[in-house]
Amino acid sequence: DEVEKEFNVNEMIMHHIKDAHEYHLWGGAHDGTTIYLPIILVDGGLKVFSSSHFYHGEMVNDHGHEYLKGVGPAEGYAMVHEKIFKMEEGSLHFEDGHPHAVKPLDLSITRNVVALFLSFVVIMLIMFSVAGCTKRFSQIRGAYYCFRS
Repeated sequence: DEVEKEFNVNEMIMHHIKDAHEYHLWGGAHDGTTIYLPIILVDGGLKVFSSSHFYHGEMVNDHGHEYLKGVGPAEGYAMVHEKIFKMEEGSLHFEDGHPHAVKPLDLSITRNVVALFLSFVVIMLIMFSVAGCTKRFSQIRGAYYCFRS
């Protein structure tokens, strides 16, 4: 007997607008089209790698606590709700339902950062095009007054 879970529109919306280290465009979780964003960590040096090393890593369920265990260059790190933690002895330790581990300095490019960069570019394009129109308009208006007198 399958129990049908009631559709929760709030959960669906929040899942799509929350910050993440990837842009999932279409398709299934592992066979879909996804743009993986860079992970940039400062932890005893600069570490840069693709977020795919988390999303294609191992999903660990440790006494009801789920987290993604990194593979390849992300080995030794885990991701819990899009936050990156350094693992101790190959696992994360939880206290009161929250990870109790060191968080490296995370300078990663996330969906929100990409949106900010794109917004900046669009606003700059609009501002420069308006400034160019204003300059041309003042030149035309000045010429009109010159020829009038």
